[in-house]
Amino acid sequence: MLVLQVRCSGGGDKSISDASAPIEAFKVQISAAESPKDYIDQLGCLNCHGGATSANQVITKAPDLSRAGYRYKPEYIFNYLQNPTRVRNHIGLSRMPNFAFDEREALALTLYLSSKKDILNVKFPDFSESGNVNLGEREFNEQACASCHRAEGQGNNVISDLSNMGSKLNPVWMRQFIAAPAAFQNGNNMMPGLLYHFNTDSTSLIQNVEDADEKIENLSAYLLSLEAPDHDEQLDRYTETQKSNSEISVEIGRKIYQAQNCSGCHQSDPDGQWKETVAPDLLTVQSRINESWLADYIKQPHAIRPFGFHPGSGSRMPDFSLTEAEVQNIVRFLYDKEIKEKTSVEEPSQFVKHKIETLLDEKFPCIGCHSIGGKGGRIAPDLAGLSKRLNSDYLTSMVTNPSTAMPGTIMPKISMPQNLRDQLIAYLVHNNDTVTERKYLSLIDHPITLPSEELTPENIYLSKCAICHGEKGNANGFNAAYMATQPTKHADGSYMAKKPDDTLFDGVYAGGYILNKSHLMPAWGNALSKNEIQGLVSYMRSLCNCSPPKWSTDDRTTN
Repeated sequence: MLVLQVRCSGGGDKSISDASAPIEAFKVQISAAESPKDYIDQLGCLNCHGGATSANQVITKAPDLSRAGYRYKPEYIFNYLQNPTRVRNHIGLSRMPNFAFDEREALALTLYLSSKKDILNVKFPDFSESGNVNLGEREFNEQACASCHRAEGQGNNVISDLSNMGSKLNPVWMRQFIAAPAAFQNGNNMMPGLLYHFNTDSTSLIQNVEDADEKIENLSAYLLSLEAPDHDEQLDRYTETQKSNSEISVEIGRKIYQAQNCSGCHQSDPDGQWKETVAPDLLTVQSRINESWLADYIKQPHAIRPFGFHPGSGSRMPDFSLTEAEVQNIVRFLYDKEIKEKTSVEEPSQFVKHKIETLLDEKFPCIGCHSIGGKGGRIAPDLAGLSKRLNSDYLTSMVTNPSTAMPGTIMPKISMPQNLRDQLIAYLVHNNDTVTERKYLSLIDHPITLPSEELTPENIYLSKCAICHGEKGNANGFNAAYMATQPTKHADGSYMAKKPDDTLFDGVYAGGYILNKSHLMPAWGNALSKNEIQGLVSYMRSLCNCSPPKWSTDDRTTN
């Protein structure tokens, strides 16, 4: 842990933690990595991947977004999301990664964040919107702001550069923050309150110096006059994108915020939270993933699951722009144990290869979720070149019993003779075809589905069925566009009313192939209980608002 001593002078020196007590100095703490685990903790890897072994360090360093619209100008949020840069210099290795948001995705998030405008329950002075820029610049120096901040190329960039504040912060928030920084810092009080202090119940402010309100008005005027060189272009880009995408809503932005687990690193309102774990388990990664592949991947992430680790969520692995040393330390932490020798899998004959390829095309449901040779679904990883990413033992266990190999996966176990399963595994292990490069799917053009943890029929449908059949059964799930055969429309009452419940049950239990329907519909009989499948049948009936044909039931009142 590095500690930088910074002297504060002028304006009635006040403590960071207690703005009413005089102080001569305060310490700025900058975390430095001391071990491979420090890299994991400071970058916040386990905030998304789960299995954290220590307190979340990032959430105390990253900005509180529960009042983001109160704090930031929307054009700043919009542009920053597309091109995140380092803002805070005192938070060690922690940083905002790049999620590769396009303009429309960034707009949706901006609309959601800009809607967060709750006002603090604190009585602030009635600050004037006017202020003298020149006097404010003098105040900046008298309050020793340059000890920690840079502005217009002058000062110490220990905390952050204030040169573009006029393009970033809302005026009301800035004046209130300068007056009572402790109210906005959630206990991590790096910025001292020099001009005001709280009364005994922390509901209103008392001046430390004469004319404190005027000093704040002038200081704010100076800081707000400092705009980014491309301020007008930023505003124009945001305005034009919003004008040409009027269909994008706050609700879409909320789903994107939830899916990317922004609340894992930022303090957020409850409506912005979804799952604590939105990515694969990192602490068991060495039993699954080849070390050399992982090192390349975290250095330059790309879409393995194009629309989310939880299919339909749209979650992404962001790019942290890691240095070679950071990559090496992360890998060193994850691969800290001796790796046992992999089981050898004999390469299949050309006859077996052709046989498996034919079965993939005509009978196995695999390419409904996976792709190979440029065709197939976008739910799961590409089947080409799997041995470069996965070790053979894990690949074998995933094909043999998916729920044991990766707890929580939606991949069902497909029933087949053991010799055929062995041939499929051998084909996958030795398939060295080039993986088709895939990008993450648009979070605007594809519907995001975020089921809750509770195993109700609706949530089972949302997690396993909606990704193809759509949340409301309209056959418009995100994966439907990538399937050779379009999924059944469960909301179609005229079609569903002709199907007995037994037929619907069989289709879910044994898959589409058993009903002479598409083989891309997998069998869920090994993944769901009979009661759960019966619950799905009842839920499908609610989607179509129809009953089974009369001849198939004992109920004579059924139409």
